[in-house]
Amino acid sequence: MNQKLLENSERIEHAVGLILENALLKTGKSYHDKVSKKLQKEGLVFSDSYHRPEVLKKILSKTYGKSQTALRKEVTKELLDFAAGKDTTHFMAIINK
Repeated sequence: MNQKLLENSERIEHAVGLILENALLKTGKSYHDKVSKKLQKEGLVFSDSYHRPEVLKKILSKTYGKSQTALRKEVTKELLDFAAGKDTTHFMAIINK
């Protein structure tokens, strides 16, 4: 992979992690902590969700049930604001299924 593409991917990965954490913290620290612990059990951190959105989707479904819709909308909105023109389509498609 070309260095510029790798750097761009890493930036998006970190942005996704920060956006997820911020959205969860807005919901409440306990929600953030629950998701963080479940990600850790999978050997992941928030930024890994960019490459493993199916794991995040499963965790959000189990943790929030139907109320995850508001969280997913918040994350999607923030990503669209941040990532205009960047490759987050796959990530957003998975978490919004």
